[in-house]
Amino acid sequence: MHAALSVLSFATLASVASAQLLAPVGQGYGRFPCDPNNAASCTNLPDLSALTNNGPASDQYQGTSPAPTGAQCVQEASTGGYFCGIQGASCSSDANCDNGSCQNGQCVGDFSTACTQNTQCLGYLYCLSIVDLPASGTCGGVNSYCQDFVLPGLGVSGTALETQTDYNCQSGFCSSSGYCAEKVTTVGGDCSFDMTRGCGAGLTPVSNGATCTCQATTGPSQRARARRSEVQRRAGTCPASHTACSVDGVKGFECIDTTTNIEQCGGCASAGGVDCTAIEGVAAVGCVAGVCEIWSCEDGYSFDADQGLCVSA
Repeated sequence: MHAALSVLSFATLASVASAQLLAPVGQGYGRFPCDPNNAASCTNLPDLSALTNNGPASDQYQGTSPAPTGAQCVQEASTGGYFCGIQGASCSSDANCDNGSCQNGQCVGDFSTACTQNTQCLGYLYCLSIVDLPASGTCGGVNSYCQDFVLPGLGVSGTALETQTDYNCQSGFCSSSGYCAEKVTTVGGDCSFDMTRGCGAGLTPVSNGATCTCQATTGPSQRARARRSEVQRRAGTCPASHTACSVDGVKGFECIDTTTNIEQCGGCASAGGVDCTAIEGVAAVGCVAGVCEIWSCEDGYSFDADQGLCVSA
């Protein structure tokens, strides 16, 4: 069970003030960027476990696992970035690795690693889906979770956050829905899982707010849509008229119009929004301008205009 990335609130911690922690996040899935010419860059690594979020205390994220000790600084081949204790680093125990495990003297748990649990994966990589169910069976594979809560706590936001979470996927794309995905490459393909970045090269997402299809990027009108999509992406993950609400039981979030949604009316459920359908005695109800509007009552109930509720007859 996890809360949503977009609505988390992190504590201000002395450990976060570490100069190393606030340095630019590295190019790759590792949690601790390092200098290959400075052996000390992998010593005294900051403790990220103190970072908190507004989800249940039972939430477990790769980012908050203990930092490796005695880790070796090695390069992530696919990106060129250097990190402490990632794939290929020498080790004598799991403690020398940035999550994952030590096997035959080397840290293991990158995109090539078969897995059944998140703990088998290195750095910010996950094996399971946003609801902790099996995904592709490899670390950072399609459908694996990719939005780690620690990243916003390290000052990573906006387009930088999108770029960083993309490093957590073998496909190179972490969708706004919170899982690794392949971008749509065919005209007319469904991009509802990410209405701003779900389309591949040469395609533009065209959405009416409820559905999304990828269309060829040709002509002025399509370029205009692309510009609007870029503005929307930079402004935030959800359209201005929607709110990023946590999804009960998963790590991701969904974009909700809280002015009309009958189950989260007036705000996200986690922020005090009302489930209009749960009002006692209601037979038909709507959400109008963020307020539940009762249209009819169940048998045995009558509408009390003074209270604005269905009361037992």
